[in-house]
Amino acid sequence: MPEVPDAWRKTEVYFAGAVTIFTLVLAVVSIAQWCQMVTANQNATKALQITQRAYVSLGSKSGKLAEFGNGEKGKRIVIVHLVNSGLSTARHLVVHFATEAPHGFTFGFHRHRFRSPGGGIMTSNSGIEIDLAGGAEHIEYLTEPTSLIGEEATNPRGLFEVHGEIEYCDIFGGYHCDQFSVRYMPSPIADFTAGFRFKCAIEKPDERAFHGVEDGKPATFTEIEPCEQPDEPEYQRETDWKLTAPTPAAKSTPGA
Repeated sequence: MPEVPDAWRKTEVYFAGAVTIFTLVLAVVSIAQWCQMVTANQNATKALQITQRAYVSLGSKSGKLAEFGNGEKGKRIVIVHLVNSGLSTARHLVVHFATEAPHGFTFGFHRHRFRSPGGGIMTSNSGIEIDLAGGAEHIEYLTEPTSLIGEEATNPRGLFEVHGEIEYCDIFGGYHCDQFSVRYMPSPIADFTAGFRFKCAIEKPDERAFHGVEDGKPATFTEIEPCEQPDEPEYQRETDWKLTAPTPAAKSTPGA
């Protein structure tokens, strides 16, 4: 067999090196493209959630924040308006109102969930939860003077404020909680105006919430997301959370 010239051998080495480098470049390019695709998918998912999720805020569609009403025996009450301006249902909606306290005001306990070692889930909250459809309005009634800061509602000529928090979940498993306030301005305005709006200060659950009983034996519970996630069975059993355009406004009241 004839001996291969050194020049050919060098050429083969160069060619093999070039093929190796080219293969590495292709691998790097493929990885980069895959990363870009994953990022694009994540961005698309976030964009979908942002555009389709629930957005519950203070005020009606007509812009009315709050108003006076008359309860039993002529008792003056305050009516607070809320609206879900999003395209999907706001789940577990609950509104907390402040109560008078010697040093400012406080809100109730927020929504928390815990999972046991066996997979059982326990939920704690501090109010009556409702689901509010996309595009729907909701009304809350303040019937006790202790829910007001400053002058009581029995004296509409005075200036007082109503403070509260709006707490709810969206259908993508996101948790949302915002504080709000409305201030009644006496004559010549004689109407409610908007005050501050901040994120809620979520408390750490009491230590006792992490200890329970499962199958008759003591068990340690772990805190999980406050809202059901898309891969949870409870979420998958629901059939009425389809993403649709807003329907004509329909007002809801607690217990309706």
